[in-house]
Amino acid sequence: MSAHAAFNIFNYETIRGVIKAAADAQQWIYLQTSASTVKYYSAAELRNLIMTAAKGFDRHLFKIHLDHCDDLSLIEECIRCQWDSVMIDASHLELAENIRLTKEVAAMAHPENILVEGELGQIGGEEDGFEALKAMKVSLGDVQQFIDNTEVDLLAVGIGNKHGYYESADPKLDLELLKRVHQMAPQQKLVLHGGTGIPTADILRAVKMGIHKINISTELKDTYLNAVDFHQRSAKRHNMIQLVTNTIDEVKNMALEKIHLFAGGNA
Repeated sequence: MSAHAAFNIFNYETIRGVIKAAADAQQWIYLQTSASTVKYYSAAELRNLIMTAAKGFDRHLFKIHLDHCDDLSLIEECIRCQWDSVMIDASHLELAENIRLTKEVAAMAHPENILVEGELGQIGGEEDGFEALKAMKVSLGDVQQFIDNTEVDLLAVGIGNKHGYYESADPKLDLELLKRVHQMAPQQKLVLHGGTGIPTADILRAVKMGIHKINISTELKDTYLNAVDFHQRSAKRHNMIQLVTNTIDEVKNMALEKIHLFAGGNA
C-alpha cells in the first residue's frame, strides 16, 4: 500500500520544487493551497502561478487541493477555477452541521468532477491562520454516518495528530483508533494531517491502515527558509537567480524523500 504526499505550497519556488520531485519519483502528489494563500493571490491568479511553475511537466503529476477551509465562498471560487479537490473543515461544529456543510460542498463540487475532503475529530495546532486549540480524536460512532450522508471522497481523521512540530520526538498517535476506522470503512480514503515530525515507523503503519494522503506544511516552510538563510550567508548572496534555484532544489530534495517514504519506498 502507498499514500500520496500533499505539500502546502505558497510561491513559485515551492511549487516548482515539489513538482520536480514528483516528476523524478514518477508519483503524483497534491499541491495544497491554504485558504490564506488563495486569499492572498486570488484563486485565478494562484492557478495561473501553479500552471506557470508546472510548465514542461505532465499535468497528471499533481492535483491542486484547497486545504482547511470553512469559507463556502472561497470554496466556490476554487471550484470555479478548477481546483481538483477542496476541503471543507466543519469539524469544530456539531456532527449534524458538519454533515450538512460537507454535503453542500459535495453537491457543488461533484458535478464538476472535483473531490471533497471532510474532517472528523479536530487536528490541533495552527496552520496558515486556521487553528484548533487542541487536538480531538475522531468518534467511531460518527464515521459511518458521516460517510453515508456526505459522500465525501477524502476523510481527515483526528487521532492525536497536530499541525506544526510535536512537543515530543515521539508523538503519541492513536494508531489503534485509525485501524478501527479503516476496518469500519475499508474503501474510504483517509487523510493524515500534521505529517511533519511523525516517525517513519508510524507513517508506514498509518499507510497500511488506509491513509491515502499525508500532509506536509511546516517542514516545507522550514526547508525553504533554511535555504534562504544559507544563501543569505553565502558569498553569492546577491545572486538572486541562484537563490531561486537553490530554494527549488532544496524543496525538491525534501519532497522527494517524503514521496518515497509515503509510497513505502515503491515510488
